[in-house]
Formats: sequence, C-alpha cells, structure tokens
Amino acid sequence: MRYYLNLRLQNSSRKPNMRDLIYLENYFAVSHALMLLRLINMGVISEAEAEQMKAGVISAAIRLGYSPALYRDTADDQGRVIYSNYAELAEELLEAGQITYGKYEELLLEGGYGEILFGDGEENADSDAGNL
Repeated sequence: MRYYLNLRLQNSSRKPNMRDLIYLENYFAVSHALMLLRLINMGVISEAEAEQMKAGVISAAIRLGYSPALYRDTADDQGRVIYSNYAELAEELLEAGQITYGKYEELLLEGGYGEILFGDGEENADSDAGNL
C-alpha cells in the first residue's frame, strides 16, 4: 500500500486527497471506509482528516470517471466475493496470541467479514440437514 501511495503522491510530502483515495480504492478494490482505516493505521492521515473525507465519495468517484459500484451495497441475492487473505491473517494473529479475541472480532467487522462471526445461516442449514 505504501509503495502505491508513494507512487500516487510522487514521493511528495503532501497528504492524500479524495482523488488519491478513490484511485487507490479502485486499484485495490476496497471500500472507502477500509481505505480510510488503513491510512489512519499507517499514520498517513489523522482520524480528523479521515472524518472530513467520509462524505461525498460516490459523487466524487463518478466525477472522476469511476464506477460507483464499489461504493454501493450489493443486493443480498447477488452475493459477495472477496479476494483477500485479510481474515486469514487476523486468525493467524489470534492463534499466535498477538491479538485478543475482541481485537480479532473488531478486525473482522471493520474488514467486512461479519458473516464469519455471526454466520450466514448456511452452516446451520447444512448441519441440520445431516440430522434429518
């Protein structure tokens, strides 16, 4: 992430703006909220700066020629495909004792993996079918 951010900022000392965020979000195919969180965690922007960048992302993306699909919720029947090892890395940190279970839950929720914690109903349906 830092490498692509430096390329985008041309190694200058300026802070990333909304155009930079939208570019990176589309490059990495991640949500605006996740990008803001990542930049805060990297120390690139402050929480106050992130708060200022939360509004108007869809209109800015459209204005810059990007599809707004990344910024809209998908319909429940469309499903979701995530190509990432984010949840796997969080689990490895938990198993290694480097984070608490509470932090593990927080990471999964922030990363959009709530179904891992709360289930989607399919696991219970599968196990119930075997008991019939």
